[in-house]
Amino acid sequence: MSAIKHISFDLWKTLIRPNPAFIKERASLFRNRFQLKHLPIEQVAAVFRDTDGVCNAINEITGRNLHPQEMYLMILDRLQVNLRIVDRQKLQEFQEETEALFNRFPPQLILPDTALLLQQLQAQGYTLNILCNTGFIKGELLRRVLRHEQLDQYFQFQLYSDETGCSKPAPAMFAAMHAAAATLYQGSLLNGEILHIGDNAHADLGGALQAGMQGSLINTCRQPLSKWLHASGVYLA
Repeated sequence: MSAIKHISFDLWKTLIRPNPAFIKERASLFRNRFQLKHLPIEQVAAVFRDTDGVCNAINEITGRNLHPQEMYLMILDRLQVNLRIVDRQKLQEFQEETEALFNRFPPQLILPDTALLLQQLQAQGYTLNILCNTGFIKGELLRRVLRHEQLDQYFQFQLYSDETGCSKPAPAMFAAMHAAAATLYQGSLLNGEILHIGDNAHADLGGALQAGMQGSLINTCRQPLSKWLHASGVYLA
């Protein structure tokens, strides 16, 4: 097994988790915006959650990336709304309002010592990146989150599926990551010298192994990230 030089991180459920207040407020906004006040907020939130899971699966199987507005239409359809009367402008307005809500109720760090851990990795010479599939939330907004948490400084680059046009575990997504990482080593970085870490067995672990990289499937809610890194051969000073 090659020595690890570069570490790639998934973002959702690996480093951050959704803010519960955002989930509730988004469901309330959706209900109001599309005249669904007769439905309980809990029902709307549940349909959001289920649709998110379905769309993640679609993206993982096809390798493409669904647009948030396509996902909103799927939710409306499941809530028995006639899609032929849905105004596209209203979809755009809801998306913009959702982004404002996301800024008000940003995601939460899973581990409070994330910055320290990344700082230690950087100090030991590892280069780092984010490789993340997006759904309702665009990569642009996630970049802001990392900037707000002052974590962006530790990553040499960030790749999001709404920007690349492909989703993990598609080979193209991992190829894009390898190409960007290799430039940090004058093109001499081997696939096997990259470790990708994430919570999804199919998209993260499976995608990394298929690309000839090392992979680590983690659950940071059960065990500190430092222990998962240690198990993968990355030792912190």
